Amino acid sequence: AMPANTLMEEYLYVVVYTRSSFVEQTTPESFRIVPVMEHISNLDFPDQDLDTGDLGGTISWTPPGDTSLITHYVAYLATSPLGA
Repeated sequence: AMPANTLMEEYLYVVVYTRSSFVEQTTPESFRIVPVMEHISNLDFPDQDLDTGDLGGTISWTPPGDTSLITHYVAYLATSPLGA
């Protein structure tokens, strides 16, 4: 597994070699890294929990125009608009 927040830096590909106790593959399998830069819009959360300090309700948004590379969405609670 590749750790979360691994910096792309100048890397364009992920390459994988097979290895056994006898030999390591000399030609790797590879794929080009394609960063997904699509963004959602119209984020909305009407809080329907009437208790102070509690949240409850449905988060909704408009998906980006091209969703062909998106596999799932993840929502987090944060203390700032930048996700901190």
